[in-house]
Amino acid sequence: MRLSVNIHENDMMCLNNDGRFVLDIKNIYEESEAVHINDKLGFSYFKFNNTDNFNIVEWQGMFTDDVRSTANASESVFGLNFIMDGVVGTEIGRIKETCKIGTNGFYSMNSESVRHTYFKKNIFSSSLSIAFHKHYLETLANKYPVFLGEAYKRFDSGETFKLATKSQNTSLEMIHIISQIKNAHLMGNARDIYTESKVLELLALQVQNDINYKENLNCNRFKSISDIEKIHEAKRLLILDLNQSPTIPELSKHVGINECKLKYGFKEVYRKTIYQYLFEHKMNLARELLLDTGYTIFEIAYKCGYDDAGHFSNAFKRKYGMNPREFRRGRATY
Repeated sequence: MRLSVNIHENDMMCLNNDGRFVLDIKNIYEESEAVHINDKLGFSYFKFNNTDNFNIVEWQGMFTDDVRSTANASESVFGLNFIMDGVVGTEIGRIKETCKIGTNGFYSMNSESVRHTYFKKNIFSSSLSIAFHKHYLETLANKYPVFLGEAYKRFDSGETFKLATKSQNTSLEMIHIISQIKNAHLMGNARDIYTESKVLELLALQVQNDINYKENLNCNRFKSISDIEKIHEAKRLLILDLNQSPTIPELSKHVGINECKLKYGFKEVYRKTIYQYLFEHKMNLARELLLDTGYTIFEIAYKCGYDDAGHFSNAFKRKYGMNPREFRRGRATY
């Protein structure tokens, strides 16, 4: 049977005159579905959804003074944390940060860690956390080693860490999934399997967030003349022979910078991705040839890097809203 528990100031055990109190929430956590804490500092509300594979905790609260909460882990924790409202400061070992509304973190905390959480007075805050059980995380890591293998090894070794050193932005897609998780009870008997599918979906998005973050760390803004010259050279090679345009890995090798830096730098310099730039170049060339030459559609398609005139016509229509023959007949100006 799941219980809802209300805890008031008189239920707290005061340690000394500095106003601190201790609440052993472990048994309450395991036996209750929701916990309301009301005392002279304000209020906190916890809602739990405990499964065999993970635990979900929804929290919200507001305090009448600046508050620091200290939590000791009874076992290692690996999970996700989403700040839905307010501003929350966290400190786990040497990891310190201020988490704002609309941000999230992917973290591992060993059983000896102490977590401090800081709340500003009169600011309503709320969050949703998902903690994965070790056996389930191990299963996921074995199934998806490229994405979770390294993180699981660090977790299993007892390391305390965050996958990304800074909190990441929570996307609208993530917010939608969190809402679905919160309302999973509406699925009736399918609640558990529905919740698990949504948790995995959220985990996948968070892992991709982490991958994108790490890639961006390697894509610093271009400051040197050498960097810019390499991007210009990449552009020259890209359009040198439209029938044999190099791939991004080939361009990267030719100009001597990694793929991530090449893609980032190209967009910085030309305001388009590499493939957007190539497409625009082909369509501009096609337009000029249609207006200024007597080449056939097939010949123009070939000169623009298309072996198939049909594919060329479809691409041209996508750009200009009419096929090449209609464009040539109308002699329209774009």
